[in-house]
Amino acid sequence: MEQIKSETIKQDTSNDVVSLFKNEFNSTVIPVYIKSLDKELNFREVSVREYKTFAKTAIDNVNKPATIYRALTALIENVMLSKADFASLTELDRVHILFNLCQTIILEQNHEIQCPMCQLKYVMRPNVDKINEEFDKIDLTDKVYTVEDANRLYIFTVNFPTIRRLMDTLDYFQKHNPIKSDDESSVNANTLGIAMAYIHAYIKSITIERKNKANNKPGSITADLNALPAGKVEEIIEVIPQSIFNSSSSNGLVSKINADFIDKANSVFQKEKCPSCGAEFPGIIGSISDFLFS
Repeated sequence: MEQIKSETIKQDTSNDVVSLFKNEFNSTVIPVYIKSLDKELNFREVSVREYKTFAKTAIDNVNKPATIYRALTALIENVMLSKADFASLTELDRVHILFNLCQTIILEQNHEIQCPMCQLKYVMRPNVDKINEEFDKIDLTDKVYTVEDANRLYIFTVNFPTIRRLMDTLDYFQKHNPIKSDDESSVNANTLGIAMAYIHAYIKSITIERKNKANNKPGSITADLNALPAGKVEEIIEVIPQSIFNSSSSNGLVSKINADFIDKANSVFQKEKCPSCGAEFPGIIGSISDFLFS
């Protein structure tokens, strides 16, 4: 009888220890200021189990951007403690949240880095407060770009897409561009296609004005891309002359979106300046991709 009682006590003690650990980490709150909402949302830390599940999904679907994006989005939403429509947040919000969730993994630590010019090794720590301040400074107002050719004016309204819009765009791309992981040319084409699909998601609306107005055609046509399914958006974009999107020209739409949105999101992360030779180079985090799979 006493032996049975002793075993029961051991089992209960074991359960108590597990409960203590669960309660300890469930009580950690990470507040993140969401600029698009102008308020803070609260998150908890990502657990080892949750991260392992995401990492396995990412490894198993290395050439499926929509699957990885959905898995990472689901991970963030799962650790969100506040009530909010997560998919209606912007892509910039998502990156800002990820940055703060990754602080305890790689950010709040000292790191040894090496200058690529003089090879000096020294220790640094990312300035978390400074980076969060830079996120908050990014302008979230729409930008309107006008690009023209001999026949038309193309007026684009652009901003950071919602998570929902970007997810739908990547879903559409993945569904219509299946590839084999061992086909190098297909992988390269897929990488370029993903980049263009990502940029397309930033376009909120397109207006085309004809310079020479014919009697049988309207002077201008407008499409609200946020109100259309991803497939219809791509049909509209695909008929626009490639020269309007030309990424090699500073006047092309791709260059404008990169400069005013994507590059600005990446620029929040601090550059390092070598204390010996003065060379500047990316620090521990050079861009948003550097902490997604840390």
